[in-house]
Amino acid sequence: MRVPLFDDELVAVLAPTHRLARARAVHAHDLAAETLIQYSVAPSHTDVFQRFFTPAGVMPARVLQVELTEAILELVRARHGVAVLAAWAVRPEVDAGRLVARPLGPRRLRRRWYAAARPQQAALPYMREFIEQVRKTAPRRAVRR
Repeated sequence: MRVPLFDDELVAVLAPTHRLARARAVHAHDLAAETLIQYSVAPSHTDVFQRFFTPAGVMPARVLQVELTEAILELVRARHGVAVLAAWAVRPEVDAGRLVARPLGPRRLRRRWYAAARPQQAALPYMREFIEQVRKTAPRRAVRR
């Protein structure tokens, strides 16, 4: 059983001096010559490749895999590439003016997060409480059933 938790949006994360920092939105072809800095996950398993690059028939020139969000943000700030991360995860850096976030494409790239459990597990009090806590602390308003 899948229980919806919350929605979020993936955004392009750029140094404030990057050529795309003032763009209304970033399109896949805008990133064709870029180094994409991302977590150490096979590109075929990521939303950004499955739903943004591959449908456009575009791939970034290089993919640099890094384990830590903080390291990804530092590399972007130092202009070693761009990243695609959840908007809520980069909001403090964007609000401080250290990085810029831009929507991906004209329709944006949103995703929904779920908790997965067997039906009998989802009915347990601690599971219901866990789900409600995630919804309460979610980066955006929680998804209601």
